[in-house]
Amino acid sequence: MPKGKVRIEYRFKNGMKRVEEHENVVVLGGLQKIIDWICPGTPDPVAKMQWGAGGAAAVQTDDMLYNPIMPIKDADITFPVGDVKTVKFEATLERTEGNGFPIAEIGLMTDDGVLFARKALAGMAKTADYEINYQWIINMKG
Repeated sequence: MPKGKVRIEYRFKNGMKRVEEHENVVVLGGLQKIIDWICPGTPDPVAKMQWGAGGAAAVQTDDMLYNPIMPIKDADITFPVGDVKTVKFEATLERTEGNGFPIAEIGLMTDDGVLFARKALAGMAKTADYEINYQWIINMKG
């Protein structure tokens, strides 16, 4: 089973930063999606992130966010140089997005909105005082 982590960087207006790292859950079917995604002609690649207010721990049978609050957003996808078994998905929740909501879960989604992976977080009330950069790194070495 692939292993991964979520790196979260809170970037405040005053220049301060706070960084957290968490283990993630690859949902049931996640491994098959990785295999499908790296094959030529994939019709529904993993390429998006979505945020939610949470409410439940992430489990292998999750098929959607528990309490989605934000539209699905495109993620930047990179493969670290020299490491063909690792992929990084990155997206930023801007200062103008998600304000007034507790950001307590994040999902990695396919282009068609199918949940690939979900991570429940402690949650923090989002305000315009900061943006949040998310990096979801999946290592297929297991």
